[in-house]
Amino acid sequence: MRGGSANRMKDIRILMLGPAEDVRGGVSTIEQMMLENQPAGFSIELKRTMRDTSLAARFTYWIWRLITVPVRAIFWRPKVVHLHISHGASAFRKLTLGLAYRLVGCRIIYHIHSVDSRIFPRTPRLLHPLIRFCYRRGAKFIVLNDSWVESYAKALRLDKSRFLSLSNPVILPETVPDHPVGDYIQFLFSGRLETLKGVDELLPAFAELKGRTEQRVRLVLAGDGDLERYREMAAALGIEGDVEFAGWVGPEELERLQAESHVYVLPSHTEGLPMGMLEAMVRELPVIVTSVGGIPDFIQDGVNGLLVEPKDIDALADALLKFVENNSLRLELAATGRTTAEKYDITKYMEMNAEVWNQCLGLVK
Repeated sequence: MRGGSANRMKDIRILMLGPAEDVRGGVSTIEQMMLENQPAGFSIELKRTMRDTSLAARFTYWIWRLITVPVRAIFWRPKVVHLHISHGASAFRKLTLGLAYRLVGCRIIYHIHSVDSRIFPRTPRLLHPLIRFCYRRGAKFIVLNDSWVESYAKALRLDKSRFLSLSNPVILPETVPDHPVGDYIQFLFSGRLETLKGVDELLPAFAELKGRTEQRVRLVLAGDGDLERYREMAAALGIEGDVEFAGWVGPEELERLQAESHVYVLPSHTEGLPMGMLEAMVRELPVIVTSVGGIPDFIQDGVNGLLVEPKDIDALADALLKFVENNSLRLELAATGRTTAEKYDITKYMEMNAEVWNQCLGLVK
């Protein structure tokens, strides 16, 4: 816990740049967790670089952040600027802001959340030197796993000592929910309802499951997106009576759905390290996920979850069926999954961030 106002004046100031709290997604969730779990000796301030609004409004927001860099540097005097960066427009916004803050003397950390381990995805080759130049102004880099340390260090032509592999954090619940015991199995999906999240495979796989078991099964889809299209798909598959479209839900409602469910499923085509998966695991929901992004470094198939290849409807249906037919396997992977996720508790995560901030300032090696 941090001390009173007099002590906070002496704290090392960390300016965190990233999306606003109301932007739906894992990065804003992580930002909020960091703000609520600030380590002793540090004072973190979040400045939003993007809101979930029109492109024109986002552009205006970014320009305002750029022109206020000198004011922020002079009056708040942050020692370290911690930028949450993804890909595409997010990367462009954050790289320009990072360069601006470096020019006024701040130390820069790029915390990379991109679902693509390549540093130049879909970027014209002519821009690669400029992107590399901006990234190289960073003092430290945080990425999701060890393999991304290798790829980013190689792409940026930097020593691997400037990189830290740090998986996403999770807050451990005070108690593990008692999942219902009854005559049905409920699968839970949370995330945006879109092709990249694998919903186009999940619905047909669930329909296939229903044709292969007499057990009553249900599927709950929690998230926004193209709900109407997927409702029509469910109807065409004849499963609309067993699929619930919950829409976007807040944290409390999501916890209720997790407690009421038996299995978490996220068949994404691309991911970093999904927060929904981690949150399900600490609540002892066994997971079915795809071998993309940072997931294979976290999940061992048949040990702490089930892994399937993306876009493989039959393999996904087989995985769903395994958890329906084998209650012992479901309970076993629920327990080992929680044990795995516990290692990524937010307290340990913030200790690692504090160490990186101190390294940037030369306070530790």
